[in-house]
Amino acid sequence: MALMDDLIYENAVDIGAFFKRDYPTLSDMDVREIEREAVRRMFAYLEGIRENGREPSELDVLYGAGEEAMMHIENELYELTIHRRFYSLDRFIEIYIEELIALTNEDDNFLAYVVRQEVSHIERLYTQTLESYEAGEDAFYFASLVCAREAAVCIANRLDGYRSDFNEARATYGLL
Repeated sequence: MALMDDLIYENAVDIGAFFKRDYPTLSDMDVREIEREAVRRMFAYLEGIRENGREPSELDVLYGAGEEAMMHIENELYELTIHRRFYSLDRFIEIYIEELIALTNEDDNFLAYVVRQEVSHIERLYTQTLESYEAGEDAFYFASLVCAREAAVCIANRLDGYRSDFNEARATYGLL
């Protein structure tokens, strides 16, 4: 049981760090409160599993309980409107890449090529989101939806052209 408790507390610290990264206006005290709430939520989730007659596993802590805690905390932060989510350009690009990977079944070399070609689109999208953020909106809260939409546009309108260019460069210069 001590191992499970350690895993819960470790997961709570990771959750606090996740929110600190995405919500830069959170104070250290806010992060500690998030960690406490995460621990409380995870213990409640695992208790529900026990009530259903099964002993929770480490995977239940990491995925079920941790995800449940993060979702609840994220909703609370959004509803409070005290803190707004903010992403750096690097994090925004990372989210875009995750969405692109989720929507395609391409090899890593080709995806890296596509991302290099898409940087100007991603930067423009980031600038628009940043302008909305600076106007007082919680614009980055919906960043994954915005990135998913733009990745879908990339796939629908630009992916075939990128594939042709990639194959041509591969034939001319060798493996990229």
